[in-house]
Amino acid sequence: MQVLMPILWIIHFYRLSKYFSAVVCFGWLGDSLFGVGRYLGDARAGSLALLGAGMSDWRYLLGEWGILQYDTVIASYIRIIAILCMLFSISFGIWIIWLEVAGRNHNKKIATD
Repeated sequence: MQVLMPILWIIHFYRLSKYFSAVVCFGWLGDSLFGVGRYLGDARAGSLALLGAGMSDWRYLLGEWGILQYDTVIASYIRIIAILCMLFSISFGIWIIWLEVAGRNHNKKIATD
């Protein structure tokens, strides 16, 4: 759910041609992925506090899939994806704002001519 909701909102805003809102949701996705990467990377160590008692979800899932020994490697890849989402969000957000400002300035120039 933590990652699914930003993805669904990205799709929703993209379909409505609300590109800036979609880009903001990419930032939300990147932030969510940082959290996932942090807890996934702690699957073996178990040093982070958990809300429930017992084993972490990631320790259970990775253990069931037979890839628990790769928890930190997988977490690193997820963090890289998170960074890319954040960079995409920031760079395209700035680009969209720049296009908006440039369009307004162009319209003002036409109105005064």
